[in-house]
Amino acid sequence: MVPLFHGLSLDFTRLTNQREDLSEKIVDKYYKVYVQEFFEQFLEDLQTDEKNHAWFKDSYSPQKIDEIFVAKQAIMKKRYKEFMEALTVHDHLRAINLEIDTSNLASIAQKSDELDNTIYEVFKDQPHVIPEYLANLKSNYSFFMICGVSKDTSFTDLYKLFEGNINFEGLNFNYAKKHDDFRRDFLLTWREANDKTAIEETLKAGGFDYRVLQIPSKSDKLYVKSFSSKDESAFHFLNVSRVGWAICQNFDINYAEFLNKVEDLEKTAQFNLTLLFLFKVFNFNYFSGKFYWNELRLGQREGGMLAHVNFDLPSDFDPTHESGLKEQANDPIFQLWIQQIEKSYQLIAHPDLLSKIEATIEVKLKDEFNNCHEGIWLCDICEKLFETQDFLVKHAKQRHATRCEKIASKYHDRAERQALFSDPFKKVYVDFNSVYLKYSLEKRNPESFNEDSQRARPHFTRSLIADYNNL
Repeated sequence: MVPLFHGLSLDFTRLTNQREDLSEKIVDKYYKVYVQEFFEQFLEDLQTDEKNHAWFKDSYSPQKIDEIFVAKQAIMKKRYKEFMEALTVHDHLRAINLEIDTSNLASIAQKSDELDNTIYEVFKDQPHVIPEYLANLKSNYSFFMICGVSKDTSFTDLYKLFEGNINFEGLNFNYAKKHDDFRRDFLLTWREANDKTAIEETLKAGGFDYRVLQIPSKSDKLYVKSFSSKDESAFHFLNVSRVGWAICQNFDINYAEFLNKVEDLEKTAQFNLTLLFLFKVFNFNYFSGKFYWNELRLGQREGGMLAHVNFDLPSDFDPTHESGLKEQANDPIFQLWIQQIEKSYQLIAHPDLLSKIEATIEVKLKDEFNNCHEGIWLCDICEKLFETQDFLVKHAKQRHATRCEKIASKYHDRAERQALFSDPFKKVYVDFNSVYLKYSLEKRNPESFNEDSQRARPHFTRSLIADYNNL
């Protein structure tokens, strides 16, 4: 019997004997139930022990989740303001061109995404292959890692240090590592490439002495969409604005202001500007249908430059009429694109968890204080009378706060538990001293349960990709 965590143990011999007697299907089911029960108990203990620390609140507290969303929303608003100033003051964005001749890129490393769009990887010694008019539109970010942030330093603590700096572009944290006392690494998106010293000085001025590393980039990526027909071009010309409306609404941004700036331009210029607007302000690639909170992930997956081939509207195109793609309705690639757009909408939606919890608490309070007789509502604690239940609940919040706070605490705690259980192993690296975890509840691999000859105990492994890829 091997002790694991808070009195839990795993009887490896018993599991091995069971494997010899049961069919593969039954073994799979047995392991799933047994290990899932163990994980659930671990997560309950984790919540009890760690819920008051900053790392836990950043990931699972409804209040902090809402607060972090608002902070990231502010970054998008800052980028929007700068984009609109570039349109209005400098006017250089009006002349953009995203059309490219890919025949000149035949020698460049390339791959296709799931939508059959092409991603060209241009290494640092090949900058000449990208047309200057596209290279000038590249999203230029530098990335720095703030290493080993303690479990009691919150996202807000670091965000407030950098939010007023003109070079600040984004802040994201990776998963807390249990084996390192739940420390995290933070990814800082920055404009200046050689600003490591300035970042370190800012941290020290705020009372933090964390190590800062720059994440180098070996190449740039160019994402290219090819249009198959004029009807497809017409559909996307109309649809990209609908997507823009939806995204701006989620970030509380006035999209009509942008449309007013571009409405008098030629249609291709409108289309190009809208694509670039979504790409540079929101890290949203309309062609892939994907949104990225993390600029590094966007750069690694799809790149910092956007282009297209064969965008051409029909000669009789009327933007006041609906233009659909009926012939592509059953196309798997088109359906996948629609699904990815919908996933992005869910990702950028304001969680608004506190409002949802408050609504639930209100329902519970009305259930608790519902003593009504002949139209008169009675407080069952102090026996005071009220004309409506709303007045009774308001009275309860003011005069019987202790009871109401217990109800509120219960529902806040429930929300944290649900958030923790819904995504248990993507937020926390689990390391039980010498016992490591490699176990997917969706797909079992019995061979991962094996004796460790050196420790003479069961050995779990989990392949962990580089920390900054998990940001």
